[in-house]
Amino acid sequence: GRAGRDGEPARCLLFAESRDKGLHVFFIQRARLTPEDFDRVGERLTWAGCDGRYDMPVSDLAGALSDRGPDDAEAVRAVLGHLARAGVLTPAPAPSDRAVGRITGGWDRHSQAVCVASSREAERVRWSQYRAVWGYVEGDDCRRRALLDHFGDGSGGAPLDGVPCCDVC
Repeated sequence: GRAGRDGEPARCLLFAESRDKGLHVFFIQRARLTPEDFDRVGERLTWAGCDGRYDMPVSDLAGALSDRGPDDAEAVRAVLGHLARAGVLTPAPAPSDRAVGRITGGWDRHSQAVCVASSREAERVRWSQYRAVWGYVEGDDCRRRALLDHFGDGSGGAPLDGVPCCDVC
């Protein structure tokens, strides 16, 4: 939000419960991709490509993913992103229900290894973010100072007029 930007005092509330952790873990684990996911989508795009281009419904690609339904467009976009990082394809702008782009490289074991490594790094980052968020929620350090540090504000974050600046202080 924009609270406090006018120099006036502002308040915010943080709502978090320990049971929220389970939901976060669920989403991190649900985003996990397998090597077979990359194989199936990579092969399907390669076979569907005409003149080095592909244009197909996202639901067709979602159906190729293991343990996922035809509506898992988020997983398809993640796979396409990892395939792009591996140099297999270059996505093009498209409606949200279509995958469009150019095949720019071959699908082989090296491409798969790059995709798997990229996917694992993305999961590592999600776990790091999870730990950072819950460290903030459950920590005993000043929350205002943590937010100022996060956004690069080096002002020191001293409370104004001796008023506590957060629930921890």
